[in-house]
Amino acid sequence: MDHAPGGQVIQLQQTSQTLIGKYRRNRKLQSCEPCRKSKLACDHSVPCGRCIRRRCVDKCFYHPNPLTRSVFEYIDEWLREANATQNRHTASQAGSAPADSPSYSAGSPRGLVRSIKPPQGTKLAGPVRPVCREAPVVHRASSAPPLHHDYGHEVVRSEKQSFLGSTSLTSMLTEDLEKLGVPSVDLQTFSAQSVAISYDRMTKGCEVLAFLKNDSMVNQFINCFYGNWEGDVAFCVQPIMKMWLMELWRFHGGVLKSQNPDKIRQLCELIWRNTQSPLSYNGKTLLKQWIQLSTGVNLRWDVIGLIACYVASAAAAGDTSKKLLEEYQTTREAVMCSMVDIAATCLTFCRECEILDDTFLWLAAEYYALIGFVKGEVSSAVYRAGAELASTFLAMGLHQDIRASTSVPPFLAQLRKQARMVTYSAEISVSAFLGRPPRLSYRYINLDTGYDFTSDEVLADESEFAANVSKLLEGGYNSDGRIRPITFWKVWIPFAILREQILELALGDLPAHEVRMRADEIQQKTKEQWTKVPAIYARCRDEELLVGAKKTGITLHGHIIRQGTRANEFLLQRVLFQKAGASVEGLIKVAQQMFKDLIRMSEDPELIKISSINTNHMVAIHGLRCAAVLAIELLRQEQLPVYPKEPLLPRSQTIQDLSVFVSRLDLILKVELLQGMLPMCEQGRKVLTRILDKILSPPNAADRLCQSCCHAGGHQQAHQQSELDGFQQGMVSNDGNDDLGHTSFTVMDDFNFAIDAPYLGPDHDFRQWLENMDWTQTLP
Repeated sequence: MDHAPGGQVIQLQQTSQTLIGKYRRNRKLQSCEPCRKSKLACDHSVPCGRCIRRRCVDKCFYHPNPLTRSVFEYIDEWLREANATQNRHTASQAGSAPADSPSYSAGSPRGLVRSIKPPQGTKLAGPVRPVCREAPVVHRASSAPPLHHDYGHEVVRSEKQSFLGSTSLTSMLTEDLEKLGVPSVDLQTFSAQSVAISYDRMTKGCEVLAFLKNDSMVNQFINCFYGNWEGDVAFCVQPIMKMWLMELWRFHGGVLKSQNPDKIRQLCELIWRNTQSPLSYNGKTLLKQWIQLSTGVNLRWDVIGLIACYVASAAAAGDTSKKLLEEYQTTREAVMCSMVDIAATCLTFCRECEILDDTFLWLAAEYYALIGFVKGEVSSAVYRAGAELASTFLAMGLHQDIRASTSVPPFLAQLRKQARMVTYSAEISVSAFLGRPPRLSYRYINLDTGYDFTSDEVLADESEFAANVSKLLEGGYNSDGRIRPITFWKVWIPFAILREQILELALGDLPAHEVRMRADEIQQKTKEQWTKVPAIYARCRDEELLVGAKKTGITLHGHIIRQGTRANEFLLQRVLFQKAGASVEGLIKVAQQMFKDLIRMSEDPELIKISSINTNHMVAIHGLRCAAVLAIELLRQEQLPVYPKEPLLPRSQTIQDLSVFVSRLDLILKVELLQGMLPMCEQGRKVLTRILDKILSPPNAADRLCQSCCHAGGHQQAHQQSELDGFQQGMVSNDGNDDLGHTSFTVMDDFNFAIDAPYLGPDHDFRQWLENMDWTQTLP
């Protein structure tokens, strides 16, 4: 794909054909070698149409002298002659390329391979052969892969790929050998993988690199992302991304801007080679050194995928990206769709290379969040992406204790702890939302939350890092009382563990008494946990948040904690109602509290301005849960034979709140900021609207009669019948005149709503009429 001048994302053609323009002696156009040897008609293009259809454009070339030897024989002869003259130091070596040159001569066949310096640490296959004479010119299509024998070969790697636990065979073979004096390092054998850089992979890679053509647009979207509240919770913190982009434009900015097919293809090959090699660092590696392992000459596909993810997240940020979309004459949908495809392609490339590094984990996590935003949590694609994230998390051994060591620098250990908290929390939240068993469990994960640091404090040098640790309070919280994204995760993780325990009760098959016992334990742990959190979060449970103060991310953090912990109680009360026979009053009470807060949040423009995505997400997820419970209970309450004097739900206020919530869902559907949530919001809006119509619509005459009949049944029937009899006797005996009584019945018949029914007749006549009544008749 490529970018139009206005910023629109368009598709690159796979091949570009040009007329060859070479004539034979008989003044006819020359044919390419495959068509000439097969004696088939050629359209004389580069590459020709027949080679494109046969998928052999790499063999489509035009021989400079077709009736003599092949071009490959010329190249072999040239290489042999150049190698023979290498040690003679004659004047013919003037055109040779130096061994330390970053690129080869443009006229040499090896110049067709690559024109960039290979990655550091790699060895060339042999000495660079000098150019003794000009090589034969080979006419190639601009979209065809380089013509050389190394292209497409398989690269064999032998590296340790994943974590192996104590029950694995490797651990059984090597454990305790050090204590017995037998070194086990030399005894370990790693599996070997091979990855071939095929033509299709190179073509897709070149299409991916096209979106980096406009560096100004990419930089502005990235700055927009980190300028939003959502940027504070990114896996890749802003200083790392900033240096990645700086080195990217410094080394490859000209190539990316020009989009020269040959140079882009060479850059694509370099990125493939880099991605196939694991990052090499130790506990003394500095931040700048670690960052440079993935950018510049060491650029990797996972870094490019992360850039695409953050550009898409910035485009989805609502009003903050509106000006950028207008400036580059594009739409949110166009940017989102193209960036999601690019991120998916980069993730596929990294998956094929089978290198498990932190950057790959970050890409898997950001893609998981992005695809959930686009398709919704109920999509199977999102569930598969979550499975890959959980598998990568475990394969890297991040469920174990994470700490700085001789192989892990301090800043990387802290970043891994943050990634672990976010990954576990997202897995538990989605599992509870879908009602499915979680892939990650607190029983097998060391959930050390790390230090309450800003991104700058995390990335500080070793001495400053140690000084910052000494200033922290007990529990790793900061001493200045500031609320940071990492503070939010540190507070939430214990409640996420409690949610997993609630999910176990919901999915398990336990007796009622055990469900009640475990529910009491969870409620007690919840109360104890509130006493351990910082004071500013402790008051989020029952008090208003920063009333009268300027709205900031602190307020949004507090709302998320408040609604998240109340959602735990909501789910617990629902489990007690379903599996332990508890009363519905507890569930209704929690739903009312949550619903009241959510209605207030949806009407707060300042809070929506901070983060419309998070605010709308809470309103949609938690609001639909509460609204469903309240609406169904209100409908059940309306259908009672006798309306209670003290109903569980106040009728008027509940109807008003549900109406406001339905209008809020309509706004979400119009704004379309939560694309993946739109089907669920639409379904919830329809159900709630139908319930409100059922409650508020006036019944027709038949319904009124049916309701009156229902009220006349049971224990009320005798009472109403006695009153009716007394009324009849009173009217007949007023003046002692039978005509008056007869006249009274005639007058009452005028108010029968055009239904010939014996309203004041005997009971057995009314029952007989009721059985024979056609309720489908149309009333006047």
